[in-house]
Amino acid sequence: MPTRSKRSKGPEHLGEINVPSGTLIVIDTGLLKFWCHDRPPLMEDGTAPDEVVETANCSADFRIEGKDAERAGKRFDRQWHTGYLFDIPTRGLEQVEQSFAQCIRQAGLDARLTRLPLKVTHRQRVNLALTYGHGAGEVFFYGITAPVLDGLPRDRALAVYGERMPPGTYDDRWRRVWLECQPKAKVAQTELVGYAAVDEARLMFADVDALGAWQHETPLDGLADYVFWGGRDAAQVAERMGAIRQPDDEWGWVDLPVQEAVQLGLAVEDLREKNSLKFAGDFRPHSHHYMVMKQVRATSTESGTIEVGGAKVCTFMTTWGDGFYPVSREMDALSGLVRISIDLGNEEIVARQGKLESR
Repeated sequence: MPTRSKRSKGPEHLGEINVPSGTLIVIDTGLLKFWCHDRPPLMEDGTAPDEVVETANCSADFRIEGKDAERAGKRFDRQWHTGYLFDIPTRGLEQVEQSFAQCIRQAGLDARLTRLPLKVTHRQRVNLALTYGHGAGEVFFYGITAPVLDGLPRDRALAVYGERMPPGTYDDRWRRVWLECQPKAKVAQTELVGYAAVDEARLMFADVDALGAWQHETPLDGLADYVFWGGRDAAQVAERMGAIRQPDDEWGWVDLPVQEAVQLGLAVEDLREKNSLKFAGDFRPHSHHYMVMKQVRATSTESGTIEVGGAKVCTFMTTWGDGFYPVSREMDALSGLVRISIDLGNEEIVARQGKLESR
């Protein structure tokens, strides 16, 4: 990994995107393996432990209906969109229904949960969130939250910038990252849109319709890499397996047919398991995820821009790891969109990091 710059003066350019549909999503790039877009919402085998996949694929969606539906949804307060409950596990349906009934009974509300015959696609959930939130909101899928916003400029590229923390312990990390929509406009008001859930330490600005073409693990060229690094035993394993030295203190093989890369990777991991060796390994098919992460690993800003489905998308590392990061829209005096900002290095995040490092 390249050395990140410290005490940078002013904003740093991370990349750029364009938004042909006018609708943006802010999402953990690593979690796009779960994004189903306009397909039936089903987790693919191997994207999570078998039990998690089974639970997700047996879940149900509900709409809250009745005269007091909106009040009931707000009082129940389980998901951002108060008119729906998405991805409720089958084994938990009875408990959710009982909790809802108790909630509305205590408040004297006229509302009911109606199970939908088909699950709502992730793309449809975007539209529901935008309508409910008047152009901005939060999409929920498999426990993951991703802010979405409408009304972005469609006719030009939009730059992504980041600003580092002040001088001190964390001055190599992002204080905030933003998407610039009107560079010369003045911000008159700021509104919280929602929280981006991060479980793989990275985020993406993307046109939501570009995600319909996203290939997370399927190689675009039929090729893949397998690399390993770190621990006390990586160099020893590299010599034994005849692995090739790669950049960033890694060993392995690159640009191989997928099956060949898989076989070499399995051999390395089998060696690790049988001999209790210490090192990390990664199978990297030449997918969209691989393409953008290759740039991320090579740049001082830990960011990358690629084209997907006719639109440029930009990924960057949070530099703080996982968590829930606030996403806001900043507007001018006429409510025109100036920028979309992600709050990364706030007091809560810094305090959490301090606790982790003190253990």
